[in-house]
Amino acid sequence: MKTTLKRGALGLALLAATAIGTSPAWAFGEAGPLELAEFGAFYVNTTPIMNEDGTVSVTNQMFVEYMIPENQVYPYPVVLVPGGGGHAVDWMQTVDGRDGWVQYLVNAGFAVYWVDRPGAGRSAANTTYLDRNGNPGALANPFGTGLITRLAFSEDWPNAPMIYDADGNPDRMAWGEANKANPTIMAWAAGSPTTPNASNDVQIQAEAALLEMIGPAVIFTHSAGGTTSGAAGAMAAANGNLVGILNFESGGANPYGNSMLNNSEWSNGAPVEANRANQTVEGADCSLQTGDTPSQNVTMAGTRQVFLYSEFGTSAPNSLPTAVCAATQARQAGLDAIAVYMPDNGYEGTGHFAMSELSSGEIATNVVIPALAWIENGGETDLVTH
Repeated sequence: MKTTLKRGALGLALLAATAIGTSPAWAFGEAGPLELAEFGAFYVNTTPIMNEDGTVSVTNQMFVEYMIPENQVYPYPVVLVPGGGGHAVDWMQTVDGRDGWVQYLVNAGFAVYWVDRPGAGRSAANTTYLDRNGNPGALANPFGTGLITRLAFSEDWPNAPMIYDADGNPDRMAWGEANKANPTIMAWAAGSPTTPNASNDVQIQAEAALLEMIGPAVIFTHSAGGTTSGAAGAMAAANGNLVGILNFESGGANPYGNSMLNNSEWSNGAPVEANRANQTVEGADCSLQTGDTPSQNVTMAGTRQVFLYSEFGTSAPNSLPTAVCAATQARQAGLDAIAVYMPDNGYEGTGHFAMSELSSGEIATNVVIPALAWIENGGETDLVTH
């Protein structure tokens, strides 16, 4: 059954109408109407635990929400995996209430699944999980706005004009100090986990279980989510359930990181650090395999990888070299890979949380969707790539 979802573009129409006692002027969000064949939610990786009193508890579960468009243009679903301090809402709307990347992807014709990793958001924690200090069962402190402000740094953050130093360069410290109580910064920090966090092993199993259920699929992962997504992606690829991965400033995106090394079969033995050396590629200093026959990632063969980086993200000021190295390493390992640097594609000044910045809709339309389309379909792309 087709469902058409409507919402106020910023929620302002409803608020204004309520204030003056008139009917709200409903409008579609910035991404446009969402005509859905299906909209729902479920849990995966649910594990029973037998208690001493004979009752059964549940652990390791991961909450999954999804939208299937009426007109599914792209053949493979996209799974959105948030970063380590985030949750599913990161993808659903911006900090100032505009449509999130979920809506843009669904409107473009992708079937989209987005998750709360175990121990975060709607994926309830268990007393066996650890807090940020490694203590079992204890509540963790939520991320403070200081950390969020450092990560949110950009020239495009809502309600936070950039501050420049005497030489005209963006001043990260001054901007952070000025915005630590900014409502949009607090809106992001409000969702940081306070429950005990599940281990990477639990999260990897949960993501792999989802891909086993819906695959073949594309993973779109952000920040620390890349560590678990890389391993889960390798597990899914071994069963033919992975099309590719879009890594947006993802930790663990390095094809020679432990996530890939330990969860993949390699043609000539895993390319350990002793068998690699720094080489210059496009002006970047990259750790690449030495020898005449580089080892190939047999498990991930046939999958496509995109490494997407912002100018002021976590790798700044080396964002472009980091992207170039990751793509070069992936190609050396036998994968079909490209690096995409936002400034090269018209979006200078972007940061680590680009999905919530003022140009988030344009980035979704002009960068994210073409990158996902390349993963799904291959061939040429209009993106500037490395």
